[in-house]
Amino acid sequence: MQVTVFLLLEILAFTALSTFVIIEFVTPLAVKLGLVDRPNQTRKHHIGDVPLAGGIAVFISTVLGCLFWFGESIQDLKFYFLASSFVVFVGILDDKYELSVRARLVGQAIVSFLIVIGAQTHLSYLGDLFGLGGVFLDPYSAFFMTVFAVLAVINAFNMLDGMDGLLGTVSIVPLMSAGFLMLESGSYMLAMLAFTLSSAIVPFLVYNIGIPGNKLTKIFLGDAGSMFLGLSVVFLMIAGSQGAETSFSPVTALWLTAIPLMDLATVTARRIYKRSPIFSADKEHLHHVLMRAGFSRKQILIVVLCSSLAFAIFGVFGEQTGLPEPLMFAAFLMCFGCYALLIHGRIRQQKFLAYIARYLNRRRQTEFG
Repeated sequence: MQVTVFLLLEILAFTALSTFVIIEFVTPLAVKLGLVDRPNQTRKHHIGDVPLAGGIAVFISTVLGCLFWFGESIQDLKFYFLASSFVVFVGILDDKYELSVRARLVGQAIVSFLIVIGAQTHLSYLGDLFGLGGVFLDPYSAFFMTVFAVLAVINAFNMLDGMDGLLGTVSIVPLMSAGFLMLESGSYMLAMLAFTLSSAIVPFLVYNIGIPGNKLTKIFLGDAGSMFLGLSVVFLMIAGSQGAETSFSPVTALWLTAIPLMDLATVTARRIYKRSPIFSADKEHLHHVLMRAGFSRKQILIVVLCSSLAFAIFGVFGEQTGLPEPLMFAAFLMCFGCYALLIHGRIRQQKFLAYIARYLNRRRQTEFG
């Protein structure tokens, strides 16, 4: 497939327009089927019932976009789309019936097996992390490492979906970054998949965040959408960093997905330390901490998006300029340590984060007051 700027823009426009149309059809159907998010007294404070149509619409438009552009070549991605269909189905059941943790994990494990066994996508090479040579995994270790990675990223994205626009914008960053690197290396089909996914998310954000003055029906991604995006990102990260012809190193994949992974790791470690159930819902995620520190929702969205962009830009820069992998890995661990101390350490939001929030709010009042 010869990819030109015109073809790329055509793909983005077609997918975005089809997503707008699909949202208009799927939203009333979701309401009729009872796929709505109802507010409660604990974690859900939105106004009224909100249709969980975003994820379904993004999935359908991605499939249609890939069918339109790839034609019969889409067979090369058949197991990815099979796994995606199943994870969306599990997500719809979870949105409707609130599945138990065990049922969700079983469904996600099946999805992992489809990716590993069916798509033959294995995480068998971890890169030269310590400057001692490449770290290779034997087939059994690679199997379990891949299953663990798929489960971790799916749940990381699911956990991050707690505020309007947050997961959608954070998902576009690794998708566009990976798409660029894949395009550079000649992995055109994977690059087009990444760009198609990105363009399908944008119309959802219009409905989810809203535009001043419009009267569009507000929708959420739902578990179907968050798990689908998590699966798509981890599939592209593994497919792009493994095999004979790679688009980027495994450590670059860490930088592209830094925010979801850091949020998952710190929240999980905190729950283990407190002896709380790992999959129990709480208010210790990044957006919760920033909200308690005094940041507005708009400020949180900007802070998280800019942080995600900064990590991804460094990852792409390191990949393009050939920075040593041990250096990139050490820098990632340092950033992760700073993140953990800042968000969950003793110098939490009461001090540094609260100071930043007050400063931003004072500037906003000065400019608009």
